[in-house]
Amino acid sequence: MYKIIIMSLLMISCLKHPALYIKDFHQYVMTFEKYYDGRIHNITIALSDRLQSDFMGVCYYRGSNEISAIYINRYQWNISTNYQREILILHELAHCILNRSIHTNDFSTVEYIGYGTDGYGNERTRVRPYYFVGDHHCPSSIMRWYMFNKEEVQKCYIPYREYYLNELFEKEAE
Repeated sequence: MYKIIIMSLLMISCLKHPALYIKDFHQYVMTFEKYYDGRIHNITIALSDRLQSDFMGVCYYRGSNEISAIYINRYQWNISTNYQREILILHELAHCILNRSIHTNDFSTVEYIGYGTDGYGNERTRVRPYYFVGDHHCPSSIMRWYMFNKEEVQKCYIPYREYYLNELFEKEAE
């Protein structure tokens, strides 16, 4: 039995581009891969208790030939809905795989929420970008600094999910 486990581990470690993620994230990774038109490689996703409390997740991109890592705030994950989890994983994968390092900045309408630091320790005025998606005042992208709240998930993300996925991959949104 132990020989089988060791052989399996050796075989996995010899793969040039292993896709490493735990099964809790599999359905969200599959959604990403569907729109990405291919399998993603060199990434691991894990829950973490070490992120700052206001961080939902973070991507550590280590280059195309290295294994990058996404860490998800365990507490935030546990209190999030399935759609919020999908948004979070897609958002972090977009940082790591699509190289979307910039958060949305289309301030056609903004909601001022205070002053604080961004994910890199830079002090900034915090605002949420919004614009009209369909008939609703909605976030323009899942690539913004803040997670969709439950109301935004219901009135924006669920009915306009296809728009958000197309926008994420820079396809023409309908």
